[in-house]
Amino acid sequence: MSKIKPYFELHIRPMFRMIDRDKMKGALDLWSYDSVKERAEDIARHLRPNVNDPGVAIMPPVDWGGPWPDGWIEVFETWRASGCPKLGSTIGTYALTSLADGTQSLVVKVLLANGADSAWLDRQPAGSGSDELVLYHRPSPDGATEPSRTVVLPIKIAAGVTEVYLTDAAGRHRLSAVS
Repeated sequence: MSKIKPYFELHIRPMFRMIDRDKMKGALDLWSYDSVKERAEDIARHLRPNVNDPGVAIMPPVDWGGPWPDGWIEVFETWRASGCPKLGSTIGTYALTSLADGTQSLVVKVLLANGADSAWLDRQPAGSGSDELVLYHRPSPDGATEPSRTVVLPIKIAAGVTEVYLTDAAGRHRLSAVS
């Protein structure tokens, strides 16, 4: 078994490619934590050949990119065995500013009570003219503790984006730019 503590957002979701997600649409959303957790046992059954269960097709099939490498399967199995962990969320302060070139600047400040923890923004798929961000928090992987610290997370929003949404521990927020 792997020595890392895998998280859905960092280790599991990236293994599901866009083609996998598209092919499974309607049956299962492979980028949804809740869907994958609910079906984790069934997904695991399809990742390795099993002579005692010959009716189970190995996924992904060859024409979708082929089966996962053993290392990926090990990470998935470790994730399942450790209770299907997902990243935490936190709350920050947000400042969205319109810039002269039509872009916007978003600055997120997060106070980490344990300075050994980490926080970052992740851009999610969004519709045209919008930007979706998620603020993640991960406890220190080795349990280390350090004095609290503030993390500043700047991100540039493309020109033409009229709606900026950020999801944090308090929910989904529409951010308004200040000129």
